[in-house]
Amino acid sequence: MVKMLTSRAFWRWVVLIVVATLVAAAIWFLAPHLSIAGEAPLVAVTPRVLALLVLVLVCVLIVLSWRPSVPAPAAGGLPQDKKGLMPAGVVPARDEHVEAQTSAMADGMQRALGVLRRMRLSHRWGHSYVYQLPWYLVTGTAGAGKTSLIRRSGLRFPVNDRRDGPGGQIAAGNSCAFFFSDAAVLVDTQGPFRGDGVASGSDRQVWNNFIGLLKKHRPRQPINGVILAISLEDLENWSETDRLTHGADIRQQLVGLQTRLKVRFPIYVVITKADRIPGFHAFFDGITVEERNRVFGLTFPLCDENGLTADGETMFAFLNREYDNLLHWQLPRVLNRVNTEADTERRFDTFMFLPYLAAVKPAICDLLEDMFKPSGYERPLLLRGLYLTSADAEDAANESPYRLIPQERPEGGTAVVERRRTGFFIHDALEKVIFGEAGLVGVDAELKRRQKRMTWGLTALTACLAAGLSIWWAASFVGNRELIEQVDRAADNAKVVIAPLRNSTNVKPDDGDLSVTIPALTTLAAMPTGW
Repeated sequence: MVKMLTSRAFWRWVVLIVVATLVAAAIWFLAPHLSIAGEAPLVAVTPRVLALLVLVLVCVLIVLSWRPSVPAPAAGGLPQDKKGLMPAGVVPARDEHVEAQTSAMADGMQRALGVLRRMRLSHRWGHSYVYQLPWYLVTGTAGAGKTSLIRRSGLRFPVNDRRDGPGGQIAAGNSCAFFFSDAAVLVDTQGPFRGDGVASGSDRQVWNNFIGLLKKHRPRQPINGVILAISLEDLENWSETDRLTHGADIRQQLVGLQTRLKVRFPIYVVITKADRIPGFHAFFDGITVEERNRVFGLTFPLCDENGLTADGETMFAFLNREYDNLLHWQLPRVLNRVNTEADTERRFDTFMFLPYLAAVKPAICDLLEDMFKPSGYERPLLLRGLYLTSADAEDAANESPYRLIPQERPEGGTAVVERRRTGFFIHDALEKVIFGEAGLVGVDAELKRRQKRMTWGLTALTACLAAGLSIWWAASFVGNRELIEQVDRAADNAKVVIAPLRNSTNVKPDDGDLSVTIPALTTLAAMPTGW
């Protein structure tokens, strides 16, 4: 009982009922005494009934516009409070770091929304401008190169905020930045993931606060997808136990994110720092800008709730087969590079690139299976793509990526790579594949049901109002016809009463005896009238 009396939803209903009752009483009892220019429009019953119907319509619209008071669970599975930022029932300790980061993120979010509001094609009279461009969350383990992936993608970032300097970004604290490209908004966030698999409570709280901001400002589709960056260096350094731990942690965070946002979004796994593979620079030496922008990876078909494709194949069987096909498609380039390369060492590097690329396949496949294998306890994640990229081409040219073969890189063989300012295999993966599938994300089912209920409620109320007006108009038409007939009959009766007076010579205009004319006047006064 105490909990109900202290809940916001209870008092919201109380206020609505009290206000509606007072307004209804005023319409019924006080409105008849209200006159405008000498006229009292609400004296009759019908106008007051129509006013009460309008009041009911307004109350129903208010109720339908209320959002559900049941908060979504947090990323860690705990229920949230009404603001969606802290676990319900927990009194958080004051954390200056969390407060500062949350305030910075809220400020950055407002500035980002301001950019969308000022767009040339934005809808200024509504909130649809927040969906003008798709939003993608770029997250992953620490040190995976998320920011480098964005900056060296070759995309155009026209937005320049003076407070954040050049680069087309809007900073939102130390853990988040918004990058505005021509086709999408990339949200570079630190996320709850760490290279050592451990995230502090304050870091996770900052992450939860950020997800709450996304859900608040973009309730229908908070994001259009997640770009999950995992460093190839981490895959090499992780033991099997580490890989299982990190896979379980990433899966838990992605499932929690999907639960909180209430949408099923596509996830694109990007293996960064692919230049760590021995022979990478020698193999791709001399490629054109167009070739460097191409996609190097594979896109998964849409799978059902059990992780099966339309052909009944599991996504992991598809991954194994298509990864081998990806290696097979590179064989012509191996032959071409080996035949055209004069340097013996670089020729050997080129030849060994594919075997080393095949050697990392088990680690990649095992990690993806740990993260995305369907479970009956939760809604499955939507794995959509696996892509290998390298954003650190300039820096990697001066250091040896070899871990298995301790050899020094020749200085003269990487001059072409050193002049490149964009990374390898990032541009088209983002612009042509990921951004092209912006409509693949679902819509918040609860919000969709609420909008559907509102639509049906408005339709039903409109139909009832139209039916009521039609009935009122029909009754008024019938009543007016009857009134006309009554007036006609009364006029005929009045003619009969007045006729003797008109034909009589005894009745004169200046006659002071009214006993003769009173019956005629009474008949005229008794004639029915309209409004």
